[in-house]
Amino acid sequence: MKFSGDQSEMLFFLQACMKIAPQRSTIPSLEGIYLSCYKNVLDLSATNLEVGIRCHLPVKTLKEGAVVLPTKLAEIIRLVNDQQVDIEIGDNFNALIKCSKVNFQLKGLDPLDFPEIPVMEMDSDWAIKTDLFKDMLKQTIFCASGDEGKAPLTGILFSIGKDRLTLTSSDSFRLSVRKGAIENISGKEMQFIVPLKILTEIIKFNFSEEKIQVKVDEKKQILFKIDNFLFFSKLLDEKYPAIERVIPNEFNTTITAGKNDLISCLQRIILISEGNNFITKIEVRDKAALFKANSEMGSVEEEVDIEKEGEDVDIFLNSRFLIEPLRYIDMEKIQLNFREANGPCVLKLYPQKDDYLYLVLPIKS
Repeated sequence: MKFSGDQSEMLFFLQACMKIAPQRSTIPSLEGIYLSCYKNVLDLSATNLEVGIRCHLPVKTLKEGAVVLPTKLAEIIRLVNDQQVDIEIGDNFNALIKCSKVNFQLKGLDPLDFPEIPVMEMDSDWAIKTDLFKDMLKQTIFCASGDEGKAPLTGILFSIGKDRLTLTSSDSFRLSVRKGAIENISGKEMQFIVPLKILTEIIKFNFSEEKIQVKVDEKKQILFKIDNFLFFSKLLDEKYPAIERVIPNEFNTTITAGKNDLISCLQRIILISEGNNFITKIEVRDKAALFKANSEMGSVEEEVDIEKEGEDVDIFLNSRFLIEPLRYIDMEKIQLNFREANGPCVLKLYPQKDDYLYLVLPIKS
């Protein structure tokens, strides 16, 4: 195998693969990146057997072939100053990486030892606007659990409807639900849980195509195709709990407040509340909500102007849980809804929209 490629373009795709490849594995080939050169295309892949990535870029192919090279290749390419990089695979899959003034030799592995990777071409089940999907992920990923003892909650529940996708995440203390329009190509309606790893990788990229194509294949893995990338992941073989039961149907108190006012207030409250498990008392009155916190460090209280409908209420909440969703909401105002002091607080968008809901359970006073 022998080819020449653009240094910056090769680096971009190699670094994307490098993030997926495990640093340690009982299967040596998994620690590397699979390279396949055909016609004038370089195909790159990496996987840890749970999640994976496949991508391709244009190169000048002098000899077709395939190899598995260590992720160290990405670091080598990063430190090369030349615009063009030449790579040649010789005997025993050893690679010669050539630039104008430096030559690297890198030991490779037999490509036949690398696991089978899904092909780039696929018939999509559904498609969604790229920007919308990334926004939906940002508004739900932070709420998922990091506790492996709560396995179903370590991923995001995807609910595919006739023309709508609903993402649900929870760590059992809070709940985030985001809805968005899709093009349901297959007409299938389904539910499944996607691990966070592949979703957090998708968020990091700036894609040029307007839509992401998505498919769940017969191997129970999900595939996301966009630009020159194919992201894939096994689904979690778990049953998601029926947590929608905790969402109240009616509220006795609704307050409307400026999002930035709340963020600024909570940032100051957290300076003190972080010393006491972020416990924060909120006293809702006619024109203001008083936020209070105390710990061994001291105490703080601050008023936030609000518009209130319904009854006064006092409630204890986790201030960190309350500020997190505000960072991912592109609205000037939000609503906080309460049923009772010992009931959940439900955050909604203002003006009213039904595509986002965030719930936080109270701290028992």
